[in-house]
Amino acid sequence: MPDKKIIAVVGATGAQGGGLAHAILEDKNSEFAVRAITRDVNSEKAQALRALGADVVAADVDDLDSITWERTDKAALEHELAGFLPSLEGLEKVLEAIAIDPRIPPNFTEWIRDTLRYGGRKIRILQYIQANTPENQTPRLLDVGAQFGALAIYATHLGCSTAAVDYGMYSRAFREAVADHGVDYRECDLGCEPLPFADNSFDFATYTDVIEHHAFSPKRVLSEIHRVLAPSGRIILATPNHASIYNRIKLLVGGSVNDDFDYFFNTTANAKTYDGHHREFTRVEIRSALEQTDFRVLECRVIDDDLKSLLNYRRRAARAKPIPDSRDCVMRFLGGIWSILRMPFGRWIWAVGEKITAK
Repeated sequence: MPDKKIIAVVGATGAQGGGLAHAILEDKNSEFAVRAITRDVNSEKAQALRALGADVVAADVDDLDSITWERTDKAALEHELAGFLPSLEGLEKVLEAIAIDPRIPPNFTEWIRDTLRYGGRKIRILQYIQANTPENQTPRLLDVGAQFGALAIYATHLGCSTAAVDYGMYSRAFREAVADHGVDYRECDLGCEPLPFADNSFDFATYTDVIEHHAFSPKRVLSEIHRVLAPSGRIILATPNHASIYNRIKLLVGGSVNDDFDYFFNTTANAKTYDGHHREFTRVEIRSALEQTDFRVLECRVIDDDLKSLLNYRRRAARAKPIPDSRDCVMRFLGGIWSILRMPFGRWIWAVGEKITAK
């Protein structure tokens, strides 16, 4: 992408601002890119500017809050992240770019930003993909259960050819915004539909924080992932560890290891389908599931979220929650000890399977 300086044009759909914006955009030799600032990003004039290549953003000079946030547009994001190694700082920029997109429903904004606290898992995945891709080859990645697409977007900016699938609320809310970052985002109901891709289309498939939400056996999903992976392609799977030391202690003292009862029983009482965890798994079960769907298990171990992600998140004091965060901090510290001692007590299972094409 050409390294162009950005000119922000206020009132870009008005007579003077529009004239300036068009003059820059229509000059094929221009050294500048246009960020067109207007009240209505869906007006005909705004759409015309977008068609010419402008980055059209919503802001109102009479509304200070609409223009004082830090704008991270997709062009600047691509330029800033291209060629760099995965990092929490880079992931935060991706999350912010999604959160401030005017097409994202406002009730999702803080949730998207808050996922930074678990960002270490995404960084781990991206590092694994980079480390296991031959030099001068573009890795082809499918993110299954992409939600708001942070992993897929970051992978794309790091040089992957990326596709993603999700269904229902998530697809409707995020597909358009995620697709604008170069991700082939498609809707797919994993419960009853095949993945909408040809055989042998991908080198990697991520299946993280998804399998526990299925109200059905994950066997057909794993079989579909196997189908769309190229020979020797790899699935990267992450899911809560049902046999974590914390779950064992809860059961020992008579507690529950299921989702919060009040949320399940009352908050979602009128929901057609429960969106929480239907079944969590142990390490032995995940290994068995991969082997039974023709994957050679390369890794299957228990991990915990990294401490660095939480500390990085807590520096954003306005979003920190002191008591839960302090508890989480202790658990992550202990998770590092469990890993060193090779004790399967952590809260997450990390597994990697390689596609077997012939038995």
